[in-house]
Amino acid sequence: MVLYGRERRLRKERKMTEAEIEIFNGLTDYWNGVVQELKKSLKDVGRNASGNTAAQFGIPPNEESVNLVTTTANGYSIKLWMPYYYDFIDKGVNGVKKNQGSPYGYTDKMPPIAPIRAWMQNRGIVTPRPRKKVPYDPVKAKAYRLKRKLNKGKPKNTRAGKKQDMDSMLNGIAFAIARGIYNNGIKTSNFYTNVINSQKFADFEAKIKEQWGDYIIEVVKVK
Repeated sequence: MVLYGRERRLRKERKMTEAEIEIFNGLTDYWNGVVQELKKSLKDVGRNASGNTAAQFGIPPNEESVNLVTTTANGYSIKLWMPYYYDFIDKGVNGVKKNQGSPYGYTDKMPPIAPIRAWMQNRGIVTPRPRKKVPYDPVKAKAYRLKRKLNKGKPKNTRAGKKQDMDSMLNGIAFAIARGIYNNGIKTSNFYTNVINSQKFADFEAKIKEQWGDYIIEVVKVK
């Protein structure tokens, strides 16, 4: 979104006036509020298990933070960065066997396993249990040594093997979840369109005209 202002037809080296600073700060506060609305909306629809998606709202890739509002030669520019997959969460995705009423749909590729594994971990689904410390028992220790002696020469079930077995099991669960998503799709959440829509832009323009109408002469929406 670009806002063209009477007072911003300036050379780059000129400092901002008090009015320009007031507008800049006002726009920044407004759109930071919108980002918080989006985060709450995502949480309300139950699509933010890890918090990673919401953490990316308003921030470009590979950046820790950014100003949503920047000054231009003729006014102000507002850029609301979102992760590339936000539209899939908002509008859903059709499965190969179930239509979710989405413009998007799975065809020949299943969802990737890695994000599902991360989701499983954040949800606490089938994670390895931490080993418990137990007091030394001489009877059990003797039985354990006898067992090792009897099993001498047989293939050992090492920690690495156990870890590999656990990893294979978790991958199997993740694959089953991925196949379910592939078949049934992802339901529409409308977390984004419930917040940012024509009414939001109308309210924003009304706020601009009310507070800074003497300075802002045009609002141009750029997707």
